[in-house]
Amino acid sequence: YAPSLLLWKEQINVEKSKINKLGIFAPAYKNGSSNNTNRDKNSKLIGAASEALEISKLLKSDVFLGSEANKESFLATANNYSILHLAMHSSINNTNSEFSNLSFGSTEAEKLFISELYNLSLNADLVVLSACNTGVGNLKKGEGLINISKAFTYAGVPSTVTSLWKVPDKETSQIMVSFYNYLKSGEPKNKALQLAKLDYLNTVEDTFLKHPFYWAGFVISGDISPIKTKTNYWWLILVLIPIFILLLRKPLVKIFN
Repeated sequence: YAPSLLLWKEQINVEKSKINKLGIFAPAYKNGSSNNTNRDKNSKLIGAASEALEISKLLKSDVFLGSEANKESFLATANNYSILHLAMHSSINNTNSEFSNLSFGSTEAEKLFISELYNLSLNADLVVLSACNTGVGNLKKGEGLINISKAFTYAGVPSTVTSLWKVPDKETSQIMVSFYNYLKSGEPKNKALQLAKLDYLNTVEDTFLKHPFYWAGFVISGDISPIKTKTNYWWLILVLIPIFILLLRKPLVKIFN
């Protein structure tokens, strides 16, 4: 799913972030009905909110919910995280791809456009776009698909999780929580997503809900290596102990000599 061989090479060679923190954004939408089951238009995303809270329990996180999950807060804090999880609406523009966007609210001012993403420089190792149609777009000669996923790649993110159609809210939430559980256990990103989908298929009883529409929409693009979930300081301790012993022995040698 890499946009090109050259970009894929860049993605797998990007230096890993040392931040080890997850930033989760799940906006609220004033307009629209809560009866809409897909993450499109401006419907209320009940599953996205619960998804954000459940994922925050698994990894060290900052959670931006409702009005706090706005465009301004994202732009101000995005570089504080090694993983960005965006559970929200998105919109694809088939006429002018640069106007495809992520929606941080119900107004036009809260839309983050592809053209704006190209101008960002992000520290994140992984961006999870838990929204609709983030991996699809217009095909431009010499450039490939123009979409939100590619925009994050150009912003310096080596790995993205994106959707290929209008994903369902409730089922997406279930798959995402499972995905992070497997990431936390040390699985590679592609394996974690595969296992999360299998978990969904093994737990849902309704045959209709086993249709690929409900679980197959998300894919990994770019670097698939496991994420670093915590900082390990044991190596530093092992190095410092011998140095401390040597420093302690020198004064003792002087005393006895």
